[in-house]
Parts: sequence; structure tokens; C-alpha cells
Amino acid sequence: MRSKKSLYVCIVIGLVLICAGGGLQFSALASPENMPGLPFVCIGLGCGMLGGAVGNAVKYRTIRKNPELAREIELQGKDERSVLIRQRAAGRAFFLSLLLHSALLLFLALARVQPYITIAFVAAYIAVIIAYVYYLVKYQREM
Repeated sequence: MRSKKSLYVCIVIGLVLICAGGGLQFSALASPENMPGLPFVCIGLGCGMLGGAVGNAVKYRTIRKNPELAREIELQGKDERSVLIRQRAAGRAFFLSLLLHSALLLFLALARVQPYITIAFVAAYIAVIIAYVYYLVKYQREM
């Protein structure tokens, strides 16, 4: 679990990034010629950091106030049935993401976007498949 200090640092960094993105949106620094996506990247990163940190802070505070709940959450995380359910859900989500990425690649090819964009998505898709096969073989050898 993260320390309180790191949670507050993440909250502050998230707020700063959101404010910086909002400020860049209306300034001349991020004009369409220079860096058109920078404000949106700052806002997205800030929202992600802020949301994660606030969620962890609420969880930390709730667990601190209720030790019985903390023990229950720890046991639930180690429960064999819960682990199996999470693994099955992750497997389904993985194969759904493969289908969605395939559809996105087909769309990019048919939309005639610039080739380096399509190649980047293909490289990411192939990297995911390679990682899947690697871990599949690794875990089959272990069991």
C-alpha cells in the first residue's frame, strides 16, 4: 500500500497536470502547429493520477478506520475462488481486446491513414500476441 505522502504527491501532481493542460489549451504555446495534443495529454495524465490517488486514499482511510474490513479484503484477495474468477475475467477481456484491436487495424487500413500509424498499431498487436505466447509456454512448463 502506498504511503500517505506519496498519495498526496500524486494528487498534487494530478491537479497540476490538469491545470497545466487547461492553461495550455487556451495559450499560444500549444498551437496546432506546435503541439496540438499536449493539453489533452496533460489533462488525461492528470485525471488518471488524480483518480488513482484519490481512490487509493479513500481505500486507505476506510481500511485504517475498520481493521476487520482490512482483514476481509486481504482474505478475499487470496481466496482461490476469487482468484479464479479474476483470471477468467482477465482472459475474456484479453481476447475481447484482441478482437477490438483487429477491428481497429482493419479500419485503419481501409481508412488509408498514414502507414506509420498502422505499423505502430500492428507492432503493438504483435507484441501483445508474443507476450501471450511466451507466458502461455512458460506457465505450461511450470505446471
